[in-house]
Order: sequence, then C-alpha cells, then structure tokens
Amino acid sequence: MAIDGRKLVSEYSPGKISISTLGSSAALDILDGAKREGFPTIAVCAKGREKTYSNYFKSRRAFGRDAGMVDDALVLNWFTELAEGGATGYLRRNNSIFVPHHAFLEYVGLDALLNRFSVPIFGNRSLFAAEEPQAGGRDKYFMLNYAKIRTPRVFTRPQEIDRPAVVKPLEEKPGSLHSPYFIAGNSIDYERGIAALERQGISTEAIVRQAVIEELVVGAAVNLNFFSSPLNGQLEFLGADVPRQTNIDGILSLPGAHQSEVLRAVRQSYASVGYFPSTLRESLIEKGFEAAEKFAKVAKELYPPGIIGPFSLEGVIVPGPPSEEFVAFDAHLCASGAQTAAVTPYTGYYWRKPVSVGQRIAMEIREAVRKKKLDAIVS
Repeated sequence: MAIDGRKLVSEYSPGKISISTLGSSAALDILDGAKREGFPTIAVCAKGREKTYSNYFKSRRAFGRDAGMVDDALVLNWFTELAEGGATGYLRRNNSIFVPHHAFLEYVGLDALLNRFSVPIFGNRSLFAAEEPQAGGRDKYFMLNYAKIRTPRVFTRPQEIDRPAVVKPLEEKPGSLHSPYFIAGNSIDYERGIAALERQGISTEAIVRQAVIEELVVGAAVNLNFFSSPLNGQLEFLGADVPRQTNIDGILSLPGAHQSEVLRAVRQSYASVGYFPSTLRESLIEKGFEAAEKFAKVAKELYPPGIIGPFSLEGVIVPGPPSEEFVAFDAHLCASGAQTAAVTPYTGYYWRKPVSVGQRIAMEIREAVRKKKLDAIVS
C-alpha cells in the first residue's frame, strides 16, 4: 500500500517538527543543517556503526557553546528494521520528517520506501522509483535521454563494443554503495572483466543481466549539485564537486611507466570515498543550469510534482569542438554523499552566506512550517 506522507504530516504538531535521516552517507551534513535551523535531530543507526552519531558528533555543550548535531541516535540491529513499526512509530511520535539520501535506497530498499516506511519524507517519494533500472522504462538514464541531455552511447550487448567502454554492474555485493566498474575495449575484454569479478564472488549471470555498458567519454569529471524549491519555484546551483575514488586515484598518482605494470596485477576500482569541492568556469555555469532545468522539467512530467529538494548530475566536461560541453553519466535524485556545498562559493552568491545541502533542506522545511505548506514538500 502506497504511503501518503502528506496525510501523515497533517497529524504532526508543526511547532515540534524534528528532522531525521539514516546514519550513513550524507547524514552529518543533513543533521548539521537541521541544527543550524533550530530543529531537533535523530540519526537512525545500525548496531556496530552508530558511534559516529551516538558519540563522536552527539549534541553537547563544550567551552560554553553548542557542539555536535545529533540529539538522538535510534540504534537498530540493521537498517532494514527502519521500515518496521517500532522505528516508524518512534519517528512519528517525535513529529519527524525523514530526509532520504542515496544510502537509504541501498540499505533499506525502494519497496520499503514506497510501501512500508510510514513516515513523512522530504521530497517526492514516487520519484525515487527512477533510481532503479527497472522503473517501467522511466529510470534516471531514460530521463537524461528524454531531456535531451548529452550522454555516452550505451551498448546493449558486449558484442557491440567497438571503442573503450565502461561496464557498470549495479552493485558489488548486497548493501554495497559502489559498483565495481571496469573498462573494456571489446567483447573479449568484457569477458575478462566478468571473469575477474566472478573470482571475487560476483554472479556472472547477474552482471550480464543488469550491467550498463556505456562509451568511455574522457573529460574533466564533475558532479553538478542543484536544489529545486517548490516553495519559491527556483532552481538553485549548490556547487560542484569531484569524487575521490579508490583505487584508481592511487594508480593514476603513480608514474606513467609503472601504471600498466600495476594494472596487470591489480584490478582498478572506482569506489567513491570522498569529494573535492570544485568551481566552474563561469561560461559553463549556464550550461549546467540548462541541463538541470531540462532534467527537472522531465521529472515533473514523468513523476509529478517533480523534484523536491537536492539532486545531482554526474558526468564530465569535454573539450568540444566547438566548445566545452557537459556529458552526463548519471543522476542522483536526493542528497548525495558529497558534502561540499558550503565550501564552494555558489550558495554564498545566492544566499549571501555559505549554506550546506543539509541547511538548505532545513531552510525549506522551516519556510514550509512558517507558511503552513508542509504538504508541498513531503510525500
């Protein structure tokens, strides 16, 4: 049964709203932003992974001032318990609006989000179906193409590979946030890559069925982060970031003469472990906005009312000709793991002060409380 977050939030006391999220990925950024806007905070944690939230960044007083940002750590045996009655009941009793991020779908699952997680969430619940490749043909890759945003060519079969291609299995193992990408120049390389992954315990059948094979496009890697506000109708640029990836970053830091030797012995991996904040040359900002506007328009058409809150376009900037152009590889439809918005200049340009993604979400919730429009930002 589909969850109606708007009905759930109508039963809340607006003056007692708290903000909660899953204790992983972007949680610290989300909860810090909530505290900066005066909301109580709850981190939902898994046993054995809770200390970051229950101890190291717990709210407290230090040197006569407020420190930390986690008021309450709800510790579960594992994240999948979040959709069960005990956890959801606790969050509703605390008038909590839950802010999903990328790890929620990985650890808890889309079905739980759509049908069992009976807590109001910030954002458009139905849109998260587009994160799954089997979204009735309307997944995020379809959305990028439907929006006429340039994307790499996709090969439907390994035999079609006629140039360097990136093979992107959906996940390395259950609960993994990072796919074990590899590069193949032809179908033979593809089979070798599959065999290497199989030796590490990954099902060949699952990879063949689900892997995305796309043209390798070489350029400057960048994630473009935006915020879509239903309250003021604005699309805001929150900044750009560049992923740090293991182990490919370490391989690329070696002298060129040693890289090929290392690659013969070590399989390259592209797991993101952090992010560098980045700026864009100003002539490229408008191109980024154009891509984001087209993507947001398609989201509204396919998944009304469209995007509520943060989203990201992941790709590279290629040199042309005739001029530099953004090529999108992927899209993220909620807060990502990058927490760099407050240290890039663009939120400051707009709000006249640095604003993190978490604080921007909390600002939207605060304004919705003030205008009595919580039903416009939750689902």
